[in-house]
Amino acid sequence: MISEPIAVRICFGDSKMSDAELLAFTGRVVEGVPTIVDVDKDWGSTPTIAQLAEEKNRFQAACYAAQSRDIFKTKEKKQIRTNLFRMLRKIGHFVEIETDFNEDLLIKSGYPLRKKRARTMANALATLIAPIIQSITHGDQPGTMVGYVNKVPDARCYEIFITDGDPLVEQNWKHFQTYLEAGFLVMSNLASGQRYSARVRGIFKKGPGPWSPSFGFQVP
Repeated sequence: MISEPIAVRICFGDSKMSDAELLAFTGRVVEGVPTIVDVDKDWGSTPTIAQLAEEKNRFQAACYAAQSRDIFKTKEKKQIRTNLFRMLRKIGHFVEIETDFNEDLLIKSGYPLRKKRARTMANALATLIAPIIQSITHGDQPGTMVGYVNKVPDARCYEIFITDGDPLVEQNWKHFQTYLEAGFLVMSNLASGQRYSARVRGIFKKGPGPWSPSFGFQVP
């Protein structure tokens, strides 16, 4: 009997972890993520690895301070612990998107992985809706264009790929940027005089959704 393919997702951490386990988990993420994701690029509203490392150090200090059983120091420790889980979840989602859910990369991230049957994933993805690029117009700055993308239900963010080659050749498409919201999406640092094609998809809790039709545009 042939087994079904497996789809991989990140585990964001268990709230039942001890403080020591959470510190160790966060340390693995701080070390692992920079090996697979560009930490120098703009992560938008996603916490950076440097911020995660700083919060880890704050939590470690808070754990030590809370040993005095002071009520205010214990409360502060709980608040930092909650924020650490929030940061780990946001960074985890970002890493999944940036790596396109590639298991060979995700296994190096420091996050534990969980696996889903691909058939289950395929059935879930079949219900997801593709966003549409409704327009792309000139921006205020040279090499800048502004696309308008409609919002689709349950999308956590939107991922744009572009190509300056044949849009019918899948290998020509490259990840351009991930946006947290639909609407007017600014695309910067494009080559003046170059013609591009763009496409967009929503990223959902279940995984990436279907692609929109490609949209061709010329940069002035």
